[in-house]
Amino acid sequence: MSVDVGALASAASAALVGGMALAQSVRSDRRADQRAARQQHRLIVGAYMALWHWAQRVPLDTPAGPPPEPPDDLDLSPWL
Repeated sequence: MSVDVGALASAASAALVGGMALAQSVRSDRRADQRAARQQHRLIVGAYMALWHWAQRVPLDTPAGPPPEPPDDLDLSPWL
């Protein structure tokens, strides 16, 4: 039984490169998801802070105007 060392080395290097490409793709997708999550976090914190500042300006015994609207880019679907 003869083993072709060149073929084995080629297959091993192809598997290694494929695995590295897959790992890079997963890391890239994870970074994109984290970037989107950070953006949504900033938007929700900003909307909450605007609402909090609005509530501090409006006395409890007076009719209040409408509260500030959340940003258009804020994804509220998880809470609806």
